[in-house]
Amino acid sequence: MQTGDYRISEILPAGTLLCNERFEIIECLGSGGFGITYKAYDHKLARYIAIKEFWPRDYVYRDSSAQVCVVPEQRDAFQRMMKRYLNEARVVAQLKHPNIVNIIDHIEENGTAYIIMELVEGHSLKTVLKAQRHCRLPEERILHIVNQVVDALATIHRRGIWHLDIKPENIMLSPDDHVTLIDFGAANATISVSQSVAGRVLDPRYAPIELLTGDELGPGSDIFEVGMLLQELLTGERPTASWDRLFAKVNVWESDQPEPWKQLINTALRLRLQDRPTDIRLWWEQRGIVTKRGENMGVILKGIRVWLEQRGIVRAKYPWAILAIVSVALLCIAVIAYFYGSRAFSGGKGERINATDHAAMVWVPAGKFTMGSAGTDSAAPADGKPPHDVFISGYWIYKCEVTVAQYRMFCRATGRAMPPAPGWGWRDTHPIVNVSWHDAHAYADWAGTQLPTEAQWEKAARGTDERIYPWGNYWKKGVCNQKEMGLEQTVSVGRYPTGMSPYNVYDMAGNVWEWCADWEGPYSSLPESNPTGPQTGDRRILRGGAWESNGISACRSTARFSGKPDMLNTGVGFRCVLPTSTDD
Repeated sequence: MQTGDYRISEILPAGTLLCNERFEIIECLGSGGFGITYKAYDHKLARYIAIKEFWPRDYVYRDSSAQVCVVPEQRDAFQRMMKRYLNEARVVAQLKHPNIVNIIDHIEENGTAYIIMELVEGHSLKTVLKAQRHCRLPEERILHIVNQVVDALATIHRRGIWHLDIKPENIMLSPDDHVTLIDFGAANATISVSQSVAGRVLDPRYAPIELLTGDELGPGSDIFEVGMLLQELLTGERPTASWDRLFAKVNVWESDQPEPWKQLINTALRLRLQDRPTDIRLWWEQRGIVTKRGENMGVILKGIRVWLEQRGIVRAKYPWAILAIVSVALLCIAVIAYFYGSRAFSGGKGERINATDHAAMVWVPAGKFTMGSAGTDSAAPADGKPPHDVFISGYWIYKCEVTVAQYRMFCRATGRAMPPAPGWGWRDTHPIVNVSWHDAHAYADWAGTQLPTEAQWEKAARGTDERIYPWGNYWKKGVCNQKEMGLEQTVSVGRYPTGMSPYNVYDMAGNVWEWCADWEGPYSSLPESNPTGPQTGDRRILRGGAWESNGISACRSTARFSGKPDMLNTGVGFRCVLPTSTDD
């Protein structure tokens, strides 16, 4: 039993029944804010659930019959707070998102209120951090976790709701690091700006100054808390609390981390709300911009250095003055690369969201690329040859494979049945599997998109530099989900940021094979423009490899596979594209 700071006498004993004996308390899971959370059993639906009891400790006590009694002078305050507590249930119940806890119901009983919600399996991020050496996580895992937190917060921000209590205790992790955001008791939809600070649920270790002083709140309030969390995940230590910074008159807090983390954290942790970013998704996407800018600067500087060495300009016969001039020139080029380099791969368009299924899409600009493996590449399958030049018009491609949650949305909207579940069950952030080519095609129609042609898929996977894998020319074991990883199932999409393609597309290697629009057929040896494959056939193309594949061969960007259009397989899913002809 995990009771936190609550006394045993304050906790409902195991076996306590609620709601006409429907819910039975099993054990206390912990406490936070103004409540105590229990694991319980729902006898009506035969499942385990979580129940959060409204328990403002300084206002109440429990009698021998488990009835909650309110201190007389606090009755009015208690009623006001309980009203806001129940409003939390109504607010969160509207937030249907795979990374937000699912609210089932709420009841009033024993003189207080209870929120009934799904039982999230796993551990809190706080527990996970404590188990790590130095209480910090690897960067790849941080990216995977914070990606999901940001996605959930971006969703609630669009509805004008701020969470206001982002901290490790309120982030639950499943065994495969699926994030569930819990405890919306501090959300701005449950409080008002005029509400006293004493009535606000907050944690001063993470809270922005406006939450502590009772001032106006905004999306920047959540961004501040995510910035605090990010520094803690990277270093094992929290930045200076906002209250201490206020008294020390420190508006700007400087992170000691390298880019892209430094800029992210510094902009998030500005003391004044008006100095912080206002869009959490745009703020988070700075990491890709900073990283790409850094890569571009590195390439440019290296090229200039080689050029200068070849011409003898940096030899000893030229004194420090020449080197100083060269340094200034390099600095100017670095500044240009910083501001413009990030647009090189995006064609200046960056990302957009599909309005139907809320999928993030990235832009692949028009141009030529080499499709297929070189004839001298003995390790490449024969059906991926010969190499040939292909021109592709610009298009948008889904940044991740279509997920279970997105496909379920499609099924509910169209009345279509979900496919058979895989052995590991349906997990909302995993890619959908067991879908035929016809299923994938129907989804694309519903979403206002298309399945990618084989050429579109390959360009998004390998770019224009003829790389063998999405990340480069050498095999790396830990950058995609394939047989060698030993997981024996799919994982959440976007879990391996170091395995992204040149256009920042996730999972183009491993996790699931992806249906393409084309019929199977041999390659042409001649240049082509926007090829769509054979006009007829009996098998459709699949690309990318899967969790059960031999990664070295199947995860090559040029590797081809195929299947009957009605085939169902736990290693097969899909993603969509939006060509310019159907765009703007």
